[in-house]
Amino acid sequence: MSNAETEIMVFSITHLEKYYTKRDAFILMECDSPEYYETPQICGGYIIIKKSEYSYRFIQKYLEYASDARIISDDNNVLGKEKYEGFVDNRHDQSVLSLLCKKEGIKPFRDPSEWGLNKAEFSDEINQRSSYPQMIESHRKPNLNKRYQLRLRRWRRKLRSKQLI
Repeated sequence: MSNAETEIMVFSITHLEKYYTKRDAFILMECDSPEYYETPQICGGYIIIKKSEYSYRFIQKYLEYASDARIISDDNNVLGKEKYEGFVDNRHDQSVLSLLCKKEGIKPFRDPSEWGLNKAEFSDEINQRSSYPQMIESHRKPNLNKRYQLRLRRWRRKLRSKQLI
């Protein structure tokens, strides 16, 4: 964060914003243009914030947008514009965070989980800011089975042998 001179550290994922943010969110957050909807979404699962006046104001804006049901809910769009072609699903608070970071000019880093290991999926700019190995194990399995644990141990050994961790 110090090197990037930022007080808020967020992480890019590979999904385009227009597929995972409802149209009313773009409109109500004044982000209904290609520099927002044609860019990768920011991950809502990990965020690092340095306490400051700026980050406090950022969180206040985030809460304000997240309090608007037209932005955060799965309800149909009500502002008269159709969803973008290919729209999959609204990502709720993640969509709010993503659009707000873009509005504020907060530059994302590469996903710190195993989902960010394929650096080819991220821009050169993001990769230059992100000179770290995987830091987070991200999965949706509350109880890891033995097969998964074995694969995880092998993967970690492989990373150690390449001196990535």
